[in-house]
Amino acid sequence: MRICIAGTGLYVPGEPISTDALAGLTGLEFDAARLESKLGIRDRHIAHLRGIDETTVDFAEKAALSAVNNAGIDVDDIDLMIAATDTPEFISPATAILLQGRLQGRERYSGAFDVAASCASFTSAFDSAVRILATDKSLRYALVVGIYNMP
Repeated sequence: MRICIAGTGLYVPGEPISTDALAGLTGLEFDAARLESKLGIRDRHIAHLRGIDETTVDFAEKAALSAVNNAGIDVDDIDLMIAATDTPEFISPATAILLQGRLQGRERYSGAFDVAASCASFTSAFDSAVRILATDKSLRYALVVGIYNMP
């Protein structure tokens, strides 16, 4: 069985916030140049600092729809949804279950679970999806969404 990436998508909330602007918005003091040279991070998107009232599952839904549209498939063709996040919507139920309900609009006999492995969440979720697809021939598509929504 050939397994490939059928589509990709992206969603970021609001305009990017520079490290210098972040210091002003939060009242924290840190060396922006050092952070950028060490981590390579110059800008970030933080919904609540831009006054955007969105949650983890809101981010997931928008990114997922972007990927599904890019793949040219129907949301009902997705048999497995994995949310890769260490900032879940709730402890329980899993963010992936909420995402499944939003995308497909009803309960379905499909897999949905979260992977919370900090920085390794997405790669772990992606690996899990590939292994599950490879061993369960009844599954057509898996959706893996990486979400970070640290307040």
